Amino acid sequence: MTRDRSANHQRALDARQPDLTVLMDAVTKPHNVSAIIRTADAVGIQQVHTTSTGEFVRRNHASLGGAKH
Repeated sequence: MTRDRSANHQRALDARQPDLTVLMDAVTKPHNVSAIIRTADAVGIQQVHTTSTGEFVRRNHASLGGAKH
C-alpha cells in the first residue's frame, strides 16, 4: 500500500463520529431504512437505532452492505 493510500485510510478512520448516533422514528420502508444506514456509514456514524411502530421492518442484508462504492 502506498503512503498516500495509507494516509487516506487513516484520514477516513480519524473522521469517524463515535459520539453521534442516528435514531429513526417510525421509518418502516426497507429502502428508506437501508438508505439511512448507508448514509450514516458513509459519514462515519457507527450506531443507528430505530423505534418500532408495530410494523415489521425487514433487514435487507444486500442493501446494508455498507458504503464501500
